[in-house]
Parts: sequence; C-alpha cells; structure tokens
Amino acid sequence: MAKLLYVAEFVDRCAPPTEYHKPTWIRRCQLWPDAGILPMPTPQPSRSGRKRRVYREETVPLAAVLLRLSDLAIETRFLKWISTSLQNNTKGRGRFARFWNAALKGDRSTAYISFYLHDGNYSFRYDEKEFGLVAFTSAFADQPEIFLNLAAVFVEVRHAAEE
Repeated sequence: MAKLLYVAEFVDRCAPPTEYHKPTWIRRCQLWPDAGILPMPTPQPSRSGRKRRVYREETVPLAAVLLRLSDLAIETRFLKWISTSLQNNTKGRGRFARFWNAALKGDRSTAYISFYLHDGNYSFRYDEKEFGLVAFTSAFADQPEIFLNLAAVFVEVRHAAEE
C-alpha cells in the first residue's frame, strides 16, 4: 500500500528551498486538487471529526516540479497543462517516462526540461541524450521558455525523504 502524507509532510518531502516557501506551498497543495493541478488527495478523518487531506507519496516528484514552477508566477492554465502532460507522459515505458524515472532515481547528472508557449499552444521538450542546456537551441527566440533540471530537483526530494 502506498504511503500517505498529510499536507505539511507532503510539502516537506517536496523540499521547499526556504522556510519562507512552506506556507505558500502548503496553501497551493490545498487548493490545487480542486483546480485539477494535483491528483485529488484522499480525505482521512481526524480525531476532531474534520477530514484532513492526505497525499500519496508517489505524487511528491510531480508536486516538487509544479511547486517550483509556480514560484515563477506562471498562469494556472499553463500549470494545469504541465501537470496533466507530466502525469500522462510519465506512465508506461515511453521515452519521457524513462527520462523521468532515470532523473528520479539519480541515474542522470542532468535532466533538463523546457516548457513554453508557441502560437497559442503549450509544449515541452527535454534533454533525452543528457547533453545539458547545450541541447536546447531555441527555435522560438522571441518566446519565453522555462527550463528546469529535474535531476537537481529530485536530488533535493531524495534528501528531504532521508531527513
């Protein structure tokens, strides 16, 4: 059975960069399931009779990525698209799923991913061959892109799990 984490534990496992981030990240994790950004947590009754949200441990890597991206003040629609795309593409044995799992396990030194908007469509690309940022030549010089090194994020997540 998957381990369940209360929202504060869940955010701690996402490895916030500072204590300043923690209250904001907790609030986001409380709101995002209703917005369809994070998978719906399981409500658990507490001693007070109130139901408390708990999250599955396997959702931590996704949340860690989304929380870092949300600190860049990207719009909710884009964040929801990123979440849905990552959830769909990390399932199975496809190229991106292998890329994600290698970064998650620490088998890659870099695992860059880029998210962007081009001609009204959201998209992402990733450094499948582990060339680093050099692998990205922007075909969209006039369009902003967000780059994230999943390998670095997942190192922080693994360290948070060990604490």
